[in-house]
Amino acid sequence: MDWSRKVSVQSARVKESSIRGVVAKAMRKPDMVFFAGGEPGPDLFAYGEIRAAFDKVLRDPQLAETALQYSSSEGVSGLRDWAAHQMTATGVPCRRENVLITSGSQQSLDLVGRLFIDPGTPVYVQVPTYSGALQAFRAHGAAFRSLWSDGSDPPDAPSRGLGYIIADSQNPSGRTLTIDERLRAIEVAARLALPMVEDDAYSGLRFDDRPLPSLMQLSLDGKPVDEGWAIHLRTFSKTIAPGLRTAWIVAPSPLIERLTAIKQGADLQTSALSQLVALELVERTGGEIARRLADAYRSRRDVMLDALRVEFGSDVTWTLPEGGFFVWMTLPDGIDATALLDRAIAAGVVYVPGRAFHADDSGANTLRLSYSMMSPERIREGVHRLAVALRPALARTRPARSGAAS
Repeated sequence: MDWSRKVSVQSARVKESSIRGVVAKAMRKPDMVFFAGGEPGPDLFAYGEIRAAFDKVLRDPQLAETALQYSSSEGVSGLRDWAAHQMTATGVPCRRENVLITSGSQQSLDLVGRLFIDPGTPVYVQVPTYSGALQAFRAHGAAFRSLWSDGSDPPDAPSRGLGYIIADSQNPSGRTLTIDERLRAIEVAARLALPMVEDDAYSGLRFDDRPLPSLMQLSLDGKPVDEGWAIHLRTFSKTIAPGLRTAWIVAPSPLIERLTAIKQGADLQTSALSQLVALELVERTGGEIARRLADAYRSRRDVMLDALRVEFGSDVTWTLPEGGFFVWMTLPDGIDATALLDRAIAAGVVYVPGRAFHADDSGANTLRLSYSMMSPERIREGVHRLAVALRPALARTRPARSGAAS
């Protein structure tokens, strides 16, 4: 790694750490409305069912021994079989050998980065995109490029690199890609000879119960996983609880073998106890926990969207998420959401400035709001506080915008 690029990487990390520090400090203030976290609502955890699953595993002598002992790096066979069955049910024939259990999707991203990315490797991402992916890939020297921009195709590139996409209820934008957009992503990946990583943390929290096909499903068109190039990441962090630190990668078996070897050098294995508890939960409850969560988050989304309409009118724009945790707000040009964060915190509300989700430090006039952790009453209060904090800056731009409109 040359020193100039190393300094650039370190500068990006300092900016990210600075924002995280401000947000973490704000969390400790009393009565703060917390719109910054990409986290499940703690009041919505299935505490009783999770406790019963732990009891079931630890009271069974054979299961308890397996849970507390070292396990295989690939993961508990029963959970890998379950994950393979879930993928097969979507029309993608999948075997246990196509599944690697990981310690959360963040580890999945790191393992993929270690396998595919060297300093200078082009990594094609949406704009904006998940900051955790930027962080994971940047650590390995990724050279970020836009997967597409303003409807134009990216330029031809060498046949090395990686694509990364969140198709359902994206973090941070909340957007869900249409079928046409998914097909276009597949076309771009094929033209550039890119393995495409689909980070699928939120499809289990769609609000209309009508799942859209994954990139793996669309690209394979009924063929088995081993005949494709797509890599699919899933996790229980949003549909059960992040504390289990249990996620999985679905990929062609040769890639799973290489990713497993990398994982062995990282942590040997994901907690067998967590894996067996997760397996017990999904086998006992099916998708009931996720359905309950989706209903609750839909209600919180509706409250936030209604509050935004009341408090902001047409002064700003925002997305209409079909699932997940996030609303993405765009302020008028010339307003810097990072510069206004201290004012918002003083008003009693905290968000994440949009620059954190842009590899090129753009997106100054954007911000991410999460409705997942707050009750409906707190969401309404938080949006009101946000409007109070942003109104002076919005008022300064209004004459210019009115003149432009005329």
